Amino acid sequence: MNRSFAMDFSLRVSPDQSQFFIRDKVSLSCGDTGAVKRNTSTKYNQNCSEMGGDQDGSTCSMPLLSQDSGQYWCERNGTSTEPVNITVQDKGVVVQVPVLPVSPGQTVSLTCRHHTGSAPSARFYRDGQLLSEQPTGQLTLQQVSVSDEGRYQCEIRGEKSQPSPLRIRADETLVRDTPLLHQSSLLSLQLSLLFLLQPSHLFCWVSSLGRSS
Repeated sequence: MNRSFAMDFSLRVSPDQSQFFIRDKVSLSCGDTGAVKRNTSTKYNQNCSEMGGDQDGSTCSMPLLSQDSGQYWCERNGTSTEPVNITVQDKGVVVQVPVLPVSPGQTVSLTCRHHTGSAPSARFYRDGQLLSEQPTGQLTLQQVSVSDEGRYQCEIRGEKSQPSPLRIRADETLVRDTPLLHQSSLLSLQLSLLFLLQPSHLFCWVSSLGRSS
């Protein structure tokens, strides 16, 4: 199966998270065109209607049940997007982390939810290491960078969520400009060598060496 990672063709999840409780409502969108598909533990390549969702253009909306846990993606003209793993549970704790990579410099808020619906104090972890305890159950990351990437969990009253990855998008300006800088430096070096290797300049250079000795 071909994979397309173009930013104008990605599965959009609303609310923007991959962990849910049963009866949460979710909307899955493929932009202007494309169809939402999924695989679960027992069903394969289902479309929106087969999931029990409501189709509106390229958006599929539905209330979630535990059997809706699985891989979701968009398909268009024989290509498919990167799949998103969505998990649905009936109790415990979930952490809300953006599904798609976020741009460097953005502010990102991670929220910890308990199945009872209360929003007590929560502890947040990254890659298993405790970051902080937040009395509101929400962790705000200011001006995120690649150093903020990792697998985040939260904990309420001793119950931990499953880890959920936070990904930071590559700096497109840096990626785009770096090869041009290398090409410019290489061209300058080539021109300098050509200048020095011309006979007239080589003669002057040798003569200057003789005078200095």
